[in-house]
Amino acid sequence: MELTDALLVNPNDTEQIENAICRALEMPFEEQKERMHRMQSIVLPVVGMVLMIIGLLIPNDFVSFGAVALCDVLYFLGCVGMLMIFVYPLHTVNDEMLEDDVESRTGNGRGAACRCLGMRII
Repeated sequence: MELTDALLVNPNDTEQIENAICRALEMPFEEQKERMHRMQSIVLPVVGMVLMIIGLLIPNDFVSFGAVALCDVLYFLGCVGMLMIFVYPLHTVNDEMLEDDVESRTGNGRGAACRCLGMRII
């Protein structure tokens, strides 16, 4: 699983980190939404599949919560994770959160110049 829409940096290169932070702060809202949606559509089904497999591999008598076994809970959560993209458009909830975040960073929803250009990361 590769998140090609992430801003990739070498963690040992402070200049790359600084440039990535500035790029993220200046990135248009629509590009942020598209990148986030593509990455969510990659991650959620994989996590769901992993939970389902773990649920299948754990014995039924391993751990139980009353009448429900841990394996059943994990399998159910895995199914929900895999089907979430098809049943409920996940990105619609996050669009509102993303809009609020962009508005709080830029002030009144207008684009602002990157304030970190003079910043040095230590």
